[in-house]
Amino acid sequence: MNPIDDDTLQAYVDGELDASTAARVDAALAQDDALARRVRQAREVRAQLRAAFDPVLEEPVPDRLSAMLQPP
Repeated sequence: MNPIDDDTLQAYVDGELDASTAARVDAALAQDDALARRVRQAREVRAQLRAAFDPVLEEPVPDRLSAMLQPP
Protein backbone atom coordinates (compact mmCIF):
# COMPACT_ATOMS: atom_id res chain seq x y z
CA MET A 1 0.00 0.00 0.00
CA ASN A 2 1.29 3.44 -0.94
CA PRO A 3 1.26 5.90 1.99
CA ILE A 4 1.53 8.91 -0.34
CA ASP A 5 -1.80 10.27 -1.62
CA ASP A 6 -2.22 12.01 -4.97
CA ASP A 7 -2.48 15.52 -3.50
CA THR A 8 0.75 15.08 -1.53
CA LEU A 9 2.49 13.65 -4.58
CA GLN A 10 1.45 16.63 -6.72
CA ALA A 11 2.52 19.07 -4.01
CA TYR A 12 5.89 17.28 -3.98
CA VAL A 13 6.25 17.70 -7.73
CA ASP A 14 5.28 21.37 -7.40
CA GLY A 15 7.82 21.93 -4.60
CA GLU A 16 5.12 22.90 -2.12
CA LEU A 17 5.84 20.48 0.73
CA ASP A 18 7.56 21.26 4.00
CA ALA A 19 10.93 19.60 4.55
CA SER A 20 9.68 16.73 6.71
CA THR A 21 6.88 15.76 4.33
CA ALA A 22 9.22 16.04 1.33
CA ALA A 23 11.66 13.74 3.15
CA ARG A 24 8.85 11.24 3.71
CA VAL A 25 8.04 11.31 -0.01
CA ASP A 26 11.72 10.95 -0.89
CA ALA A 27 11.90 7.84 1.30
CA ALA A 28 8.79 6.39 -0.33
CA LEU A 29 10.20 7.09 -3.81
CA ALA A 30 13.38 5.21 -2.94
CA GLN A 31 11.27 2.16 -2.07
CA ASP A 32 8.57 2.29 -4.75
CA ASP A 33 9.48 2.26 -8.46
CA ALA A 34 5.88 2.82 -9.55
CA LEU A 35 5.63 5.90 -7.36
CA ALA A 36 8.92 7.22 -8.71
CA ARG A 37 7.63 6.68 -12.25
CA ARG A 38 4.50 8.69 -11.41
CA VAL A 39 6.67 11.54 -10.14
CA ARG A 40 8.75 11.49 -13.33
CA GLN A 41 5.59 11.57 -15.42
CA ALA A 42 4.11 14.41 -13.37
CA ARG A 43 7.34 16.38 -13.75
CA GLU A 44 7.27 15.83 -17.51
CA VAL A 45 3.68 17.10 -17.69
CA ARG A 46 4.59 20.09 -15.53
CA ALA A 47 7.50 20.92 -17.85
CA GLN A 48 5.26 20.63 -20.92
CA LEU A 49 2.65 22.92 -19.38
CA ARG A 50 5.27 25.47 -18.39
CA ALA A 51 6.74 25.43 -21.90
CA ALA A 52 3.29 25.94 -23.40
CA PHE A 53 1.93 28.58 -21.05
CA ASP A 54 4.81 30.49 -19.47
CA PRO A 55 5.23 32.70 -22.54
CA VAL A 56 1.66 33.92 -22.04
CA LEU A 57 2.70 35.41 -18.71
CA GLU A 58 4.98 37.80 -20.59
CA GLU A 59 2.25 39.05 -22.93
CA PRO A 60 0.79 42.48 -22.17
CA VAL A 61 -2.76 42.58 -20.86
CA PRO A 62 -5.06 43.75 -23.66
CA ASP A 63 -6.33 47.32 -23.24
CA ARG A 64 -9.97 46.20 -23.23
CA LEU A 65 -9.30 43.98 -20.23
CA SER A 66 -7.20 46.54 -18.41
CA ALA A 67 -10.00 49.06 -18.89
CA MET A 68 -12.39 46.77 -17.03
CA LEU A 69 -10.22 47.09 -13.93
CA GLN A 70 -10.24 50.87 -13.91
CA PRO A 71 -12.77 52.77 -11.80
CA PRO A 72 -15.62 54.32 -13.80
